[in-house]
Amino acid sequence: MFKLSMLTVRRKEFIYVIHYAQQNFWHLNYNHDEKVYFADCVKLCKLWVVAMYLMTQGVLAGYVITPLSVNIGKNKSDRVLPFNMWLDLPLSVTPYYELMFVFEIMCVYQIGAAYVCTECFVCLLNMHTICQFRMLQLRLMNLCSVVDKELDSIDHANAYYTALKKCIRDHQSLLEFCDKLNVVYTLPILGHMIVFSILMCFDTYEIFLVVEYTLQLIVNRILVFANMGKNKSDRVLPFNMWLDVPLSMTPYYEMTFTLQILCVYQIGAAYVCTDSMLCMLNMYVILHFRILQQKLLNLVPADNHTEKIDYVNEHYTAVKKCIRYHQSLIGFCDMLENVYSLPILGHMVVFSLLMCFDTYEILLADIPTVMRFIFIFHMIGSFIHIIFFTYSCHGLLEESMNVCTATYSSWWSTLPMNRVGKMLRRDTRIVMIRSQRPCCLTAGGFFPVSLETATALMSSTISYFTLMRESSGQVGGGT
Repeated sequence: MFKLSMLTVRRKEFIYVIHYAQQNFWHLNYNHDEKVYFADCVKLCKLWVVAMYLMTQGVLAGYVITPLSVNIGKNKSDRVLPFNMWLDLPLSVTPYYELMFVFEIMCVYQIGAAYVCTECFVCLLNMHTICQFRMLQLRLMNLCSVVDKELDSIDHANAYYTALKKCIRDHQSLLEFCDKLNVVYTLPILGHMIVFSILMCFDTYEIFLVVEYTLQLIVNRILVFANMGKNKSDRVLPFNMWLDVPLSMTPYYEMTFTLQILCVYQIGAAYVCTDSMLCMLNMYVILHFRILQQKLLNLVPADNHTEKIDYVNEHYTAVKKCIRYHQSLIGFCDMLENVYSLPILGHMVVFSLLMCFDTYEILLADIPTVMRFIFIFHMIGSFIHIIFFTYSCHGLLEESMNVCTATYSSWWSTLPMNRVGKMLRRDTRIVMIRSQRPCCLTAGGFFPVSLETATALMSSTISYFTLMRESSGQVGGGT
């Protein structure tokens, strides 16, 4: 309602936007290259509309299917509606239930259409505006080809200027169109952002609440299933222990159970926390390497009021500051390598062994279904863990090498070849040479850690698993 009300208030500007798009966007009076841009834009718009339609229909169909599936096997007096309503009527009894069900579904479809249609239309307008800006860029780059080269210099300049003025007028009209679009949609977009944020908050809360409840249920049921139907003397613990104490009897069972669960939580925290800290440090180092690249690309803006000598000196001062910044980042990466090199090696070895044992237990071992699910979840968690870990290390390696490209792309080539200019080029060359040797974290100095490391670990896991399978097959055949 808020979006439609705002569009109603701004209906004059909204009509102008539609009329301008009809006259200037949605036609075929383009040259060959512009028609290619326009065709791609139309194709993208069609895909967007179809995708939005399918997603909206899927969400709305969920509100129809959910109460129907819940009502299966229930009495007519216990039927539920898509949304709870409190009226002084027997809403679960025919015909009130059917009337209210149809009314709620019609309201849901109206709300879904009102929620989606305005954003869908502004997205289409944005895509066509982007297409027009690309066409304008194409015209500006091909101004010389538009003008007849056989004309003399004066006529050629006049024709070029005429074509340039037409591009300027097109640019101004596009800017005016964007201003009108902003006037029409600024408040609806603000409302959409607020509602989207609230909806995402509620959705995330519900999802994590369900996930947390499911995980707690799994953990609580594992031992319950294992101990179901057994006497107190036959109860089992999460892990086997051999002590000269009746561990299956009270209070030894409860004390040992609590001790094992506390130890598992401590081991899990110790296994994860160091890698999480390293991933966060890697992300911040990646950020600073990107900041360094941005500084190298925008060292000193050219000022018409600054003399060339002063500009070269300022440029060289900025380059030296960036070099010191680069050296500090390299030093930090070296310290990070010294601290985490051996822990990373241990993590790689343990991960490979755990993945191998998990695969063996899941596919070959004769274990209960509950334990098989435990190993499946452990394998999935370990795989996600190693992917995130190697991704952060790969980003560090990649961004440290991108410093070379950023240094080469800076404005050093436009500076004069005086003494300061030669010193600047020498220092720039040294930075580029140093950047070609990336900053990376290694596993004990044996190999750098990157996304390829995860692939290699999975390959080694499969190799170990194949070896264990063949060994177990030979042992089984020999017996």
